[in-house]
Amino acid sequence: ATKLQDDDKVISIVCINDQKNIVLQSKEGYFLRFPIEEIPEKKKGAIGVRGMKLEKNDTLEQVYLPGTETIIMYNGNENIVICEHPLIKHKITMLRKKETGTNEFRAIVEEIAMLMGYEALRGLELEYVDVETPLEVASCPVIAGKKPAIVPILRAGLGMVDGVLNIIPAARVGHIGLYRDPKTTEPVEYYCKLPADCSSREVFVVDPMLATGGSGIDAITMLKEDGAKKVKFLCIIAAPEGIKKMQEAHPDVEIYCAKVDEKLNEIGYIVPGLGDAGDRIFGTK
Repeated sequence: ATKLQDDDKVISIVCINDQKNIVLQSKEGYFLRFPIEEIPEKKKGAIGVRGMKLEKNDTLEQVYLPGTETIIMYNGNENIVICEHPLIKHKITMLRKKETGTNEFRAIVEEIAMLMGYEALRGLELEYVDVETPLEVASCPVIAGKKPAIVPILRAGLGMVDGVLNIIPAARVGHIGLYRDPKTTEPVEYYCKLPADCSSREVFVVDPMLATGGSGIDAITMLKEDGAKKVKFLCIIAAPEGIKKMQEAHPDVEIYCAKVDEKLNEIGYIVPGLGDAGDRIFGTK
């Protein structure tokens, strides 16, 4: 009868007669145990068939009880931040609607990027300078070092750039051009122009979707080859498969994501997702 909540903890994972059971603990301290086999087949990808390996003390990203819909368990890796502000959740729902037109879709992507950027930029280093107020001289904080760099993955990533620039307009902007081969779903590079001295800047790679992970992985690899040492990846929607590959390829890169969806479909699109973000941002097909 216990109702599990988001952010509940996995307190143990045990195997009995080769059958794995998951014990979940609710915020109120109650727990529920059930075997993985009780989870509907179409939903299993989020747990282990294609997705994450659950460990003790992992945090549940979403909770649904077996026999109703699904249960999506998300590995509590410290290098991923789920931005769960109510405004972001509401805006993602608007993005998902197929009736949402190009102009509105583009504006909402920018708004979500601004809200996520606020969180992702929280770790910027500060230094203190003397400022003369109307009353006296005060020691006040300002952002230290070189300005951060925003690097969108073309083309869909362009939709997030202005949102981040709204809160840090002095940031430098680079561009990495990658497209997904429709036959192999692998990324293909066609353009790269980065700000100078990436090695001394904090770099924020932006792309609305983290699907297979290929484009994001390749973009971050290119940045590291250019000397970048501090990189964060911002996306709106992610698939568990893409997160897993990103963390395997770049375990040092912090991922900021607004929503982890169920899985990838047979052609590498996130479901339920929101369609092709680039086409919906720019009104193309």
